Amino acid sequence: MQIPIGQIPEDGKACSFNKGEGWLAELLDGSEPVEFTMGDVQVACVLRKVHEAIYVEGSLATEVRGVCCRCLENARLRIQCEFRYIFLPEPDIHAEETELSREDLDCVYYREEIIDLDPVIYEQIMLQVPMKMLCRDDCRGLCGSCGANLNREDCACPPREGDERLAVLKKLKLKNS
Repeated sequence: MQIPIGQIPEDGKACSFNKGEGWLAELLDGSEPVEFTMGDVQVACVLRKVHEAIYVEGSLATEVRGVCCRCLENARLRIQCEFRYIFLPEPDIHAEETELSREDLDCVYYREEIIDLDPVIYEQIMLQVPMKMLCRDDCRGLCGSCGANLNREDCACPPREGDERLAVLKKLKLKNS
């Protein structure tokens, strides 16, 4: 969603919009692999202009679908979060290094008098998605021997005694010192 800065009045502008299911694929255009799919993204935000700075406060909601990392079943995660950003005109940065302050980390830079909210929305979704999705918090996963889904059935495998790779250490005899 791109918003021309000239369309933001002094008293602010409220906007709400939906991004369809294919939005993420269009945004990334194959440049970054993601291990989930997403439903519609509902976004509501308020933009306020103070001199050249644009303050954006908003919220978003969506559902992320992926594969449970323990049992390989479908996993769903409902995401709802709030966000705040400050958009500033892109500075003239030369080749030298610039040290960022804590306040600089909340800033997003715009060029050509247009605020692009898509990268902000993408960033907020990625911050909410866990590294490893679970179908539920108490997922028991798959049996390491027979592959049975332990959420649906108990497997008949005998309990394992210790790690087989460490069996050699049982034969090790130490000299008394």
